[in-house]
Amino acid sequence: MSPSPITALCAGKTVVITGAAQGLSQAAAVAFAAAGAKRIAIVDSSCTSDTNERASQAATEAGRTEPELCSFHLNLGEAASVDTKFAEIHSRLGHVAILIDTTEHISLFNLQRGTIGASNVDVWKNWEASVKDACVVARALLPLLLKGTEKTIVNVISARSPLLQFTSGTHDLSELAMMHLSEGLMLDYGNEGLLAYSLQPGHQGAKDMQQSVNLSK
Repeated sequence: MSPSPITALCAGKTVVITGAAQGLSQAAAVAFAAAGAKRIAIVDSSCTSDTNERASQAATEAGRTEPELCSFHLNLGEAASVDTKFAEIHSRLGHVAILIDTTEHISLFNLQRGTIGASNVDVWKNWEASVKDACVVARALLPLLLKGTEKTIVNVISARSPLLQFTSGTHDLSELAMMHLSEGLMLDYGNEGLLAYSLQPGHQGAKDMQQSVNLSK
């Protein structure tokens, strides 16, 4: 039986996933493990042991070779540690096929507030937790991605209800900036083979990702 498209894409690949200690990014790590990824690098400021355990179990249940799981503890808000940690990532990985970059989730309270209704602290905290962090990750990992096979970046935008309309709120503005970041990366590096996508998963994102694990078995 020929492999599924998911397995064919992921088999033997090196994948980096940010924010993978929980939620959608954790589901992505599990899905890649089940689909046969060779190495999965998990970047998060929280403990990733649960993700490692789930990913290993998913690979075993899918009949795949257990991937090499590399955990990197990194808080992108701590500028002093960013360059040091990414230098370690470069040294250990050598190249990256796929980057799944998940921004921080913004509270529904801030989702529905206009720019005038939010404090300056909230405005810039939201931007730093999404746009700034995504730019830092993309800049740091682009050299590894351009050495890889798939050369793919997926910028995951925070989940929102499909019933909410765009406003002048900081979350909505940061979503637009994230989409333009992906577009800009394509314009700048598309001729080198880079593919950059923006993904808005909605509230069912993690559940849908889990279904892909079943499809890859």
